[in-house]
Amino acid sequence: MHLIVFQRKSCMPNILKTILASLLTLMLSANAVAQVNKCKDLKTGHITYSDAACPKSDAATKISGARSSEELSTERKRASEAQEQTALRFQREAQATQIQAVSSSPARGRPSATAVDLSKSYECSTAKYALEVAKNRATPLNGGTDSYQDQVDMACLGPDAAAKIIAARAGATKIIINNAPRCRLATQELTSGERDACALNEGSQLNR
Repeated sequence: MHLIVFQRKSCMPNILKTILASLLTLMLSANAVAQVNKCKDLKTGHITYSDAACPKSDAATKISGARSSEELSTERKRASEAQEQTALRFQREAQATQIQAVSSSPARGRPSATAVDLSKSYECSTAKYALEVAKNRATPLNGGTDSYQDQVDMACLGPDAAAKIIAARAGATKIIINNAPRCRLATQELTSGERDACALNEGSQLNR
């Protein structure tokens, strides 16, 4: 396995280090599972994924079968070559962007009137590469790609714009737990304090 490490001065070193560390973790963990089974509980319809055999009561579907060491070695070699090609392509795009930016920059000593376009930055290209690898490697066992998308937003949009998008994305999946007293109780008497809480809780009604 080969990991392409880009060595270059950066205005956002912390983001770049986080991206590369996450990418290394993903590559190392992706090879840990040799087979994946989809197990469906026939009674509840609940579906789980496991690298072990499904219980006898479940309907089992083999998503990825066990492979020999030779097959795994060949697959890893192909994946490594594909990652190197993708990394090289991103590196060339970043270099071309930098050359274009230098050639079109104003004369020395004259401040630039335009803001920096982070979407064409080296950090943005690297973050997009990490997200692409994560999408190709993602399985129900190793989690999703939300953290990689957050890193793309930070690198390509800047901290202020990314914070708003990340907060909106987190709010869309936020689970709100209502800790108000249970107001619909038919078998026990509510205290005065519980009645007050129920009255303040929108949509709650007391059974009379």
